[in-house]
Amino acid sequence: MNFQVFVFTNGNFSGTLSPVPMFSRTDGSLFKLNLYREGMIDASFNRYLPTDALCCASRESRLFY
Repeated sequence: MNFQVFVFTNGNFSGTLSPVPMFSRTDGSLFKLNLYREGMIDASFNRYLPTDALCCASRESRLFY
């Protein structure tokens, strides 16, 4: 199942968090999103190694927008 996270600023579409649709339990899929204050997004994405089970990514990437 693919998904995307849309970002809006003052009711206007600003963009997406991922350049392509994400798929649950695959590399690069979003698993945590925090909105600390206006204008700041903290997003964490799964990073799977070829040996990882689909349930359990062994790494993550964290981005601040």
